[in-house]
Amino acid sequence: MLRLWGRLSSINVRKVVWAAQELGLPLQRTDAGGQFGLVREAAYLQRNPNGLVPLMEDDDTGLVLWESNAIVRYLCARHSAGKLYPEELPARFVAEQWMDWQQTTLNPAGRDAFMQWIRTPAAQRNSALIAASATAFGLLKWLG
Repeated sequence: MLRLWGRLSSINVRKVVWAAQELGLPLQRTDAGGQFGLVREAAYLQRNPNGLVPLMEDDDTGLVLWESNAIVRYLCARHSAGKLYPEELPARFVAEQWMDWQQTTLNPAGRDAFMQWIRTPAAQRNSALIAASATAFGLLKWLG
């Protein structure tokens, strides 16, 4: 059984859930972080010293991971070798490149819009932040 701690309002938790769904893996998820707490409790911090989400535990191996891209890479390598995680090094590192791009370019571009639309009550949303984030996200038009 794969266990995942994190709330679905976290883009990094959503990324892990999406990967697990693509791989057809059963996943037990516990809400954590934000209004759900847990991430500052001693038991959680022993497993994830950053006190952030997501946190994943693979009961089959006993492995505990706490960075979303590392979790996705692990799931793909363990459960999808040759498919979502290519075996040939050139193809694998193109996939790795896109994982890093997602973290360093895609996430920052969309962060403010996500925070405003998903985590901010409608009456408190900042339209200028949303517009700037949407404009930054416009860089993705070249993808098709």
